[in-house]
Order: sequence, then C-alpha cells, then structure tokens
Amino acid sequence: MPSYPAQAQRLEVEGRVMVRATVALDGSVTQAEVVASAANAAARAAVGELPLHGAEARAAQALDAEALRMVRACRFGAVTGNYTPAQVQIPVRFRME
Repeated sequence: MPSYPAQAQRLEVEGRVMVRATVALDGSVTQAEVVASAANAAARAAVGELPLHGAEARAAQALDAEALRMVRACRFGAVTGNYTPAQVQIPVRFRME
C-alpha cells in the first residue's frame, strides 16, 4: 500500500498514477515507469477533476514518485517453465478519506 506524501496530503491533492512494470520470472520488478501521471490534465478532466498548477502539480509529482516506489517494492508470484518476463500496468489511486 502506498504512503500518502505529506505535501500532497496537506494540499489535499488526489489522483491516479499508472505505472508500467517489468516483472522477472522470480517475481521481482526489474523496471518501472510512470505512463500516466497524477498531474495528467486530460486524465483528470476525464474524471471531472481540475488541472493542477504550481504547488499542487509538484504534490502530484510526489504521488508519482510514491507510486513508483511502491510498485518497485512489490513481489509478484514466481513462475517456472518456459516463460519470459512480463510487462504489467498497475493503477495506483491516491484518495483522501
């Protein structure tokens, strides 16, 4: 589970980060990248949220960084047999409750 970055929490910034990760045969994440940022204006508009600017945009970048940290720390189930590493996309949602 991701930790809510303090700056984003203080500014009540919410958002969804889409992370693409490569999972090795042993279940470890060998590569991860943000493919849709929490600050993505088009994605925010699609769900009725306003674009972010200034400090709020920087807080959204902190959400991106936390999503990456969380995905890189994940361990997936190991596989055996004739398989290759897999790419997965993982949505990480940050919501104030």
